[in-house]
Amino acid sequence: MLKIKKKEGKIMAIDVSLASSQANTITGYYNTENGVKTSIASIKGDIALNWEADEMTSINTNIDSIVKDIATSMTELQTLSSDIVTTANEIKQEEVAAKAAADAATAKAAAAKAEADASAANAQMQQQKTLQIQRQQ
Repeated sequence: MLKIKKKEGKIMAIDVSLASSQANTITGYYNTENGVKTSIASIKGDIALNWEADEMTSINTNIDSIVKDIATSMTELQTLSSDIVTTANEIKQEEVAAKAAADAATAKAAAAKAEADASAANAQMQQQKTLQIQRQQ
């Protein structure tokens, strides 16, 4: 399960390294299943060489079914591992874009405030000049 760090009730940025580590753990499960699948195939071969019986067709069918189930599970693990890394990277990109947008909005607001402050200061200076001119007259 993908873990998301929390701090003081706020969701922190996704930890891509942690997600990659979790994906690697799943890849380890894939490798373990691959070893089991190989062992089962080897056992099937040994049985076929050393045992002749009417039930061999049924045994082989059951072994093949187990191998197929393992192969399906392996495919799902491989897809899951890849999806975890891809999703973590996509979330990280979204976080970076959101931060950039927030930073741009903050900078724009600061620039607008500075412009408004400068305009207000300019208007105040104009008003003071007008008052000085009126006093001199």
